[in-house]
Amino acid sequence: TLNNLAVALGTGGDALWALRHFNGAIDSYRRSLQSLAQAVHGGAFFIVNYEGFLTEMGAYQAVSGDLRGAMRTAAIGRAFLDRNRAHLPQGSGEMRVMETLPAYVQTMASYERGDFAAASRSAAEDIERLRTAKVVGPVLKGWRKGALAFDSQVCGRAEYQLGRFAAAESTLHAALKWDWISAPSNRRQIDKDSTWLAMALARQGKLREASRVIEPVVKLDENRLARDHGDVWVPYELAGALYAESLAEPAQRERLLGRAATLLRGMPERLPRLHDVRRWRRWVLHSSQGAVTAN
Repeated sequence: TLNNLAVALGTGGDALWALRHFNGAIDSYRRSLQSLAQAVHGGAFFIVNYEGFLTEMGAYQAVSGDLRGAMRTAAIGRAFLDRNRAHLPQGSGEMRVMETLPAYVQTMASYERGDFAAASRSAAEDIERLRTAKVVGPVLKGWRKGALAFDSQVCGRAEYQLGRFAAAESTLHAALKWDWISAPSNRRQIDKDSTWLAMALARQGKLREASRVIEPVVKLDENRLARDHGDVWVPYELAGALYAESLAEPAQRERLLGRAATLLRGMPERLPRLHDVRRWRRWVLHSSQGAVTAN
């Protein structure tokens, strides 16, 4: 079916992303959208799946540095919803959920641009819309939970980089709650959000709690690295976890930061130019020099 084809193309896109074939990954998602666009007459199920795949593609574009492309994708998502409103109950919870999906792409573009205030504000607005949306059916309920996880993740990270560590802690706790509810098998996402939570805790002086959060993440990331066969994001995620552990375990800071720096120096071509990778390298360097920064 068209939906199965779209899922297969999306899975292929994820595999290409792991191998740093960014353009190929985004093209695979674009082809999945072409398949789903042919099935939207089938109603809400296909409309929300289209918006969901579009959201993932837009997030990939933002992270890869194609901010203009991400904004175009967000605009396409909004226009698509406008064209298909007749297939959905007006003023319904379904529309409230789906309107947050292209908005999330715009939030990610703000975040990757370094406009953390705008990213935090728009994510918080969408979290409130999602929290109060009344939806029925497993598909919409599933997307609502996933969207709450997505927006809580970016909101928590933006709050951290604004230096609002207590707010970051609260929002990242919420992100982890929705991670476990919406996608408990996605342990890597859970570990990434735990890394940011540990950092927010450590920056508030809650070192013991931060250490409890980050220690199992480092162990899991080390195990992933030992089994890795080309996923470029595995050493990147471990470097972030080691940085977080260096905040939680000051006595081990030199050793942990040294390992993190080595992993980041070994990133393949193009990745060091990405906004997120540059940020981690800057944080590790500054902390190695005795200065801890949140931005």
